[in-house]
Amino acid sequence: MALIQAEERERIAKFRYRVDMMSSTVGRLLLRGFAASVFGLRNTETQFSRTDRGRPVLVQSSQAQL
Repeated sequence: MALIQAEERERIAKFRYRVDMMSSTVGRLLLRGFAASVFGLRNTETQFSRTDRGRPVLVQSSQAQL
């Protein structure tokens, strides 16, 4: 869970069922892994936000050169 942002950990902790928590955690890790492989980012450079509809979006870091 250390690889996931604090905001996401809080959101995941609110799930009622453990299977939903695990599915969400795996999804977040896959999303981070995909961003890292496609954009060549390290986990410390990867940050996600959410749209007004709740969809995850990659926030461009000032350190990362995309």
